[in-house]
Amino acid sequence: METADVIVIGSGQGGIPLAADFANDGRKVVLFERDALGGSCINYGCTPSKAFLAAAHAAGRARLGKKLGIHTQVEVDFPAVMERVRGIRNSFNQGIRKRLETAGVKVICAEASFVGERTVKGGDVTFQAPLVIINTGTSALIPDIPGLAGTPYLTNRNFFDLNTLPARLLVIGGGYIGLELGQGLARLGSQTHLIVRGDRVLDREEADVSKVLAEALKQDSIGLHFGVNVNHVAHESNVFSLTLSSGEQLQGEALLVVTGRKPNTSRLNAAASKIELDDRGFIKIDQQFHTTCSGVYAIGDAAKQPAFTHVSWEDYRRLKAIIVWRKPDTERSRPWLCGLHRTPGWTSGYDVRTGSQTRYQRACCHITHEPNCACDRVGA
Repeated sequence: METADVIVIGSGQGGIPLAADFANDGRKVVLFERDALGGSCINYGCTPSKAFLAAAHAAGRARLGKKLGIHTQVEVDFPAVMERVRGIRNSFNQGIRKRLETAGVKVICAEASFVGERTVKGGDVTFQAPLVIINTGTSALIPDIPGLAGTPYLTNRNFFDLNTLPARLLVIGGGYIGLELGQGLARLGSQTHLIVRGDRVLDREEADVSKVLAEALKQDSIGLHFGVNVNHVAHESNVFSLTLSSGEQLQGEALLVVTGRKPNTSRLNAAASKIELDDRGFIKIDQQFHTTCSGVYAIGDAAKQPAFTHVSWEDYRRLKAIIVWRKPDTERSRPWLCGLHRTPGWTSGYDVRTGSQTRYQRACCHITHEPNCACDRVGA
């Protein structure tokens, strides 16, 4: 067994800068990563999705040119779109690798698990350190739908490996990932259907937000199916067939499953280091990211933090301050912009004012393609 000053498990948006900063300060840092460096954001989240949506947005805006008197015929070279997406992803990934190498971080490309208190094994090496930071993130939660297992369905993990534009896309789930990728493929030419168990998309947001987004999706000719479950999945001759609880049947060449996330903690063997998990497998932490094991911290969505890159960055910033300067911090990381839902109970004890914006003022005109938005009027 070897020793180190710091062990980082997982190379997400919080773990990478922590590992690099500690190494640059002269500490011996070991980082374990079982997959591609950069975590979800770089490899199958923010970076590739925004590169993908840039192409989708360009196609959608071009089709709307006729409202300005400009008539175009849009032809999507889907393999070229996805090659660009993967190229950007790979360049970011290489940038992460270079940053860690330059800082002197020892990277172990293996799955890590605890074998004792603050003692971690990965591959054929074992390290012990007084400081351990867990940044393992989350992965797709796959529902137990009859017939789904064993079929070539998509998640955000393998979506960006697509090379052929599916003529028809079926999306199970109405959250952020399903809306982004589903609308993106729709604008690139796929006939798209969203199957949502609840009565609206993004049901954690204000009802007004869901309404605006639903209208935008309909403008992109996306079929919306609310209040239904998928009872059965079949896959034959490269076509998926879904049987809904309403009795309706839908078919498509691609199926995207985005029904939630689960923490990547099942193989950590956290109990060996006296680290407690909650009933869903998320790591229990206090207001300063301490786990139930002294010297072990957890950040990011594996610790049930909001799954946003800027929150991960705040986790990094705050945890570094806590460790290096012993600066007390009593607030959990939050998105930079926040507000209260008008749901009964959320606003109890507060004097809350609400307001709305007209279609001319909405900042989301790029998403909704409002025909009279400021971008159309100025030609942006």
